[in-house]
Amino acid sequence: VWCNGFIADTVAQEIANQFEAKYPGVRVNGIRSTSQVAYQRLLQDIQNNMANCDVYSSSDASHFEYLMGEGLLMEFTPENAQHLNPAFAEYYKSGYYYPALMFLISVIYNSNVVSDDEAPKSWDDFLDEKWHGRAAIGHAAFSGAIGTFALQIKETKGLDWLEAFAETDPLIGRSANDAIQQLNSGERDVAIAPSHVALSSAWRGNPIKV
Repeated sequence: VWCNGFIADTVAQEIANQFEAKYPGVRVNGIRSTSQVAYQRLLQDIQNNMANCDVYSSSDASHFEYLMGEGLLMEFTPENAQHLNPAFAEYYKSGYYYPALMFLISVIYNSNVVSDDEAPKSWDDFLDEKWHGRAAIGHAAFSGAIGTFALQIKETKGLDWLEAFAETDPLIGRSANDAIQQLNSGERDVAIAPSHVALSSAWRGNPIKV
C-alpha cells in the first residue's frame, strides 16, 4: 500500500505499473490524498497499531523527521541515491528519506481576465485591494505544499502578511492544485499554486500563466 500525498494520480499509476512489471506477484495499491490528510491517517494507524500504509510519500518533509525520530522508518538506500544533486543535501536523511520531486509555489493567473502587466509580480502584490475576492490558494491543514509555503512566508514576511492576505477573502480549497482548477472554472482570477501543475494545465489549452 502506497500512501501518496503529492504525485499526480496518472504519474503514480505509471510508477505502480512499472513496479508490478519488475516484481511480478507484488500488487501496488496506491492511495492518493493531500499530504496532511495522509499524515493524519498514518498517525491514527500507528496509534491503533494498524499497518495500512507500507510506503509513504509527502510534500511536507517535517513528517519524515518525526517518523524517523520515533523509529518508524525502515532504513533503506535506493540504488540511485548517489546521483542526487548535492544541492538537495539538507533536504533528506541518508538511508531514511529522500526527495523525489521539487516544485515551486508561484504566482498563477487566468490570462483571459488578467493581463501580463496587471498580474501580481510579488507576494506583496496579492495584498492589493484590487485582488480582494479574486485570489485562490490551498489549505495549509490539508496540503503539505501550502503548509510549507505558509511557514516560509511567516519566516520571510511575518505573520502580518498572512493576516493581511486573509483579509482579501481568498477562496481556500484543500489541495494546492485546487487553486488552478478554480482559475480554469472562472471562480478566481489569480492564485498561489504549484507552477508545474499550472504549466500542465496551460499545455492542455487552459488560459493559465505563471
